[in-house]
Formats: sequence, C-alpha cells, structure tokens
Amino acid sequence: MKYAHFHVPAWGGNQETRLNEFLRSHRVIQVERHFVVTGDAPGWAYLVYYEEVNPNAVADSVAERKPLVDYQELLGPADFAVYLKLRAWRKERAKAERVEAYTIFTNAQLAEIARRKCATLAALQEIEGVGEGRVEKHGEAVLEILRANLAG
Repeated sequence: MKYAHFHVPAWGGNQETRLNEFLRSHRVIQVERHFVVTGDAPGWAYLVYYEEVNPNAVADSVAERKPLVDYQELLGPADFAVYLKLRAWRKERAKAERVEAYTIFTNAQLAEIARRKCATLAALQEIEGVGEGRVEKHGEAVLEILRANLAG
C-alpha cells in the first residue's frame, strides 16, 4: 500500500486543489487528517493511503454503464403517477425488510407494471425478472396499489 502526504494551509495556497486532483485519480483506501501548526502557518496535514488505478480500467467501467432512463418521458402522465406510488411503496417495503430497494423490484420492473396495468398475479409474473418468489411475497400489495390508482 502506498501513501502520500499533503499539507493544506488554513489560509491561501492551492494545495487543496492538488489534494482533490490526487484523490480523484487514485483508489483511496484511507485518509488521516490532523490540524497542525508549523511555525506561524496553521493548516491541515493529510496522509492518504492509496492504490494505483489503471486509467483505462476506469474509462472502461464508465463506458460500460447503462444510460439512465427517464421514466417520466417513457411513461404517460397517468402511468408515471402509478410508477411513483409503486416506488414509494417499494422504498417503505425495503426499509422494513432492511434490503436494497432494487431487490424488491427494479425501476424497470415497476415501470413495466405501471405501463401494463397488471391486474393479476399471473400478469405480474410475465414481466422480465419477476418470478414466483417476488409475486408470492409482494404481488398482492402491488395489485392493491394498482387497483387503488387505476380505478379513479
């Protein structure tokens, strides 16, 4: 493990910019920060433990990311409103179960549920990635939200 030391004066200087550039370009493992006074120059001493990062690996991982989807554009206003209700329910459910929200349903699955206006458990199970387990665990709650919001 490598380390680098930086001193950032309390007033003036461009050492903070240099520190930030270093942090952006390395895989930081740990940072220790201490307030120090050297002579009449108070400031912060940073000890940064890091690993070298292959710049090509970072560029490749960024390029591989899926583009963000704007579900408000993708869905009509009524379907988007249902989608938002489903997301709010999912957030509460995930909090209660202490799991990540996407483990309940992904955004894409919720959008598809809202778009298709699923009325049965079987219809939910037709959505890609929604299996029997999710339908058994969350299907009735989802259908309840859909019935409440599509009836009006």
